[in-house]
Amino acid sequence: MYKLETKILDTHEAYITVEIEEAAFQKTLREAARNISYNVHIPGFRKGRAPFGKIMRYVGTDRLKQEAAESMIQEIYPKVIEDAGIKPYQNGTVEDMNVDDQLTFNILVPLAPEVTLGDYHSLRTDWTEPTVDDAEVADVLEHIRADNATEEVVERPCQYGDLVYIDIFGSVDDEEEGELVLIDKDSEAFLLDEDDPFLTPAFYDEIVGMAADDEKAFTITLPETLDDERLRNAEAAFDVIIHKVCAYTMPDLDDALASSVGNFETLADLKENIRHHVLERKLREQETEHQNELLETLAEQADVRYPPVLLEETLDTLTEEHAKSVQKKHKISLEDALRLEGKTLEEFRESLVGQARKRVIYSLVLSTFAAEEDITASDAEVYAAYAELIEATGKSMAVAPELDLDSDVGKTIRNEILKRKCFAHLLAIAGGEVTTEEASETIVAYEEDVEDDADEDMDAVEVDIEVEDEGEIEDEAPADEDAA
Repeated sequence: MYKLETKILDTHEAYITVEIEEAAFQKTLREAARNISYNVHIPGFRKGRAPFGKIMRYVGTDRLKQEAAESMIQEIYPKVIEDAGIKPYQNGTVEDMNVDDQLTFNILVPLAPEVTLGDYHSLRTDWTEPTVDDAEVADVLEHIRADNATEEVVERPCQYGDLVYIDIFGSVDDEEEGELVLIDKDSEAFLLDEDDPFLTPAFYDEIVGMAADDEKAFTITLPETLDDERLRNAEAAFDVIIHKVCAYTMPDLDDALASSVGNFETLADLKENIRHHVLERKLREQETEHQNELLETLAEQADVRYPPVLLEETLDTLTEEHAKSVQKKHKISLEDALRLEGKTLEEFRESLVGQARKRVIYSLVLSTFAAEEDITASDAEVYAAYAELIEATGKSMAVAPELDLDSDVGKTIRNEILKRKCFAHLLAIAGGEVTTEEASETIVAYEEDVEDDADEDMDAVEVDIEVEDEGEIEDEAPADEDAA
């Protein structure tokens, strides 16, 4: 009935050339004509009784051949895929269809991802139990003191140790880029701390001695240690207006401070609590770092192949995530935000390619690892995790909506459980003698336990694990209306 030639491309796509035998196509052509004759009134003939030649002349040869070709491709598509011996990721697209006395066409089919893991059982990572020194505890205590400090407006020139509220504009003239704005703030608070100056100690030297309602313009030389090379040793011009000067007093480090910030009887109790939470945070950070290192190594030694469409789908997901974030934070669309930055959506998507590629690879590697190690998340575990989430919000399961395991929420919960188990198992392997059960107990979600660590960035890799029984990758593309 047909001849086919299959070529596997470097892009992990199959390029199938199909040539339909003339007799088979002519048969389909006549069937298409008969179907048309039943649905189209041809003058002089009852429905379904017009001869083939008359039908072809009435509806047009091109239309008849086009309908016949589409019908035939739809019919034989599943068999073509089977005969080609490939495993599609999704339906292919028909290209270069040629309809003459016979039908020829090409199908470009994205193939299901394939992952071959390396020797991950040899993965090892060094683990040193984190510690907390007195300096780290002291740093947290200073944050607590600052949070509980008092400020009192004073009618005198400011001095070191004071808190001043100022309007400030500072800039640098760059030969290539013009004016570079360093800061442009109204009523900005500056603590005149000699040990922690803004940009350079020379800035506070200019401010000290000014009083409320004073204005001043000055120029200072910026230090050569700044990260931005354009600003190193540059002359920066500032205009400032003092609004008010406040005496700034931090509380003493004593038992009274401890009892005022929590249920602590003594300062020693507060210090011990701080040490405990800092240690927990450092442990989680170290665990996250090891997880990322292990996943990166697992991906580096794996052979991962996937079609371009999977990368495009991931780019769509990332773009949608950014759009939702921008809308939530700034109440504008992503397109409007990009327009303000002078960027196009295409340029933005291009900037996400590296991140999308990493997400695809890590997801495929982790899902393959889960399959090879027989790591699963049962329905019971998903329901239990859902119950914990509901209880964490202070609600009762009695009033919570029933969880649909196939919903986005259900899939997300299952995915998170799988990720936690996979990372626990990876850490167990990397630790040598550490059991999976013991490792699982150490994998906990990161949460901010100490107020001062809210600004720290956890550079964790976000991945999704593809679950085969959810139908995300099918063994064979369905022969539906969109098959061709």
